[in-house]
Amino acid sequence: MNELKRLLPYIKKYKARMLLGFLFVTISNICSTYLPRVVGNIVDTVQKKNFDMNLIYESIVIIVALTAGSGLFMFLTRQTIIVVSRLIEYDLRKDFVNAVERQSMNFFNKNSTGSLMAYATNDIPAAREFLGPAIMYAANTITTFSFALYFMLNLNPTITLIALLPLPVIAVATYNIGKKVHIAFKNVQEQFSNLTTQAQETFSGIRVVRSYVREDYESDRFSVLSGEYVTRNLRLARYQAITMPILMVLVGLSQVIVLGYGGWQIINGHATLGTLTQFFIYINLLIWPVAAIGWITNLIQRAAASAARLGKIMEQSPEIVDSPDVNHNITELNGEIKFCDASLKYSPELPYVLENINLNIKTVHSKGIVGSVGS
Repeated sequence: MNELKRLLPYIKKYKARMLLGFLFVTISNICSTYLPRVVGNIVDTVQKKNFDMNLIYESIVIIVALTAGSGLFMFLTRQTIIVVSRLIEYDLRKDFVNAVERQSMNFFNKNSTGSLMAYATNDIPAAREFLGPAIMYAANTITTFSFALYFMLNLNPTITLIALLPLPVIAVATYNIGKKVHIAFKNVQEQFSNLTTQAQETFSGIRVVRSYVREDYESDRFSVLSGEYVTRNLRLARYQAITMPILMVLVGLSQVIVLGYGGWQIINGHATLGTLTQFFIYINLLIWPVAAIGWITNLIQRAAASAARLGKIMEQSPEIVDSPDVNHNITELNGEIKFCDASLKYSPELPYVLENINLNIKTVHSKGIVGSVGS
């Protein structure tokens, strides 16, 4: 996950708003995880048959207040963390454009327009999904699980430990699937770059294609690249599709365990119906946070692949840079231009296109270099 370190400076820029979002999600989950305690107490109170209706009414008011508080603070969480992710996306796009603008011509010979489009349309949104939804749901999962676990242990430690038995299996499953998703998503991004490059080159050179009657050839090339893109997307979709069913089966297994062992404890008088009710509500509260582990893992893997690709562009130094001797105060040039044994080649592995050139160009004069076609 070292690739994700490239995104840390963007997070630090909005650190205060991120921390505020974490505070909101914490308050929201305190409300949602305390609510089962109130419901469980109502169930135990009603089971005793002799109860005060005013106590029931007060409990209903508390349930409504906790539900409203949970919803309100979850809304505020989205208004902070998700909005920050959009601001970071804007900063990423701006830095990406600035990085491309400062590159020399040879950079564009090696990186086609189609591949640069893929960075802007696929990789930056993937990074934003990590900086927004992934971070928000990770915070939601951690806080929900922490508070729910605290309340469950206070209720009945034995039932809690038995109910959480499938969790290590969930962690192992999401880790192994996540590794496959990382590789598959990277392959999808690379193929998308190839596809957009071919399309851009065909449309930009459409007159040449028509002049040489190469329409069928270009169409076949595009079909082959599109087919490979579909194949790689389907492979990625298969890995992502098995994540949620596995998680739901394991969570359902927890409910079966709680029903069996908890029911046995109620029969033997070691637990109450209200306690078992609370456990079922807590397990239902944990279904999405636990299921989100796999989804968050997918987002993190995709963001890591995209951050690595973006880093290659944004951290690449231009080939032509100003030396310390450059005087930026010069606004006008007046004098002769001299070349003494000057040579030029576009990259170290290519041959010289100009070699040992000597020129002396006087003021208001010009000189041209001509050669055969293609030189």
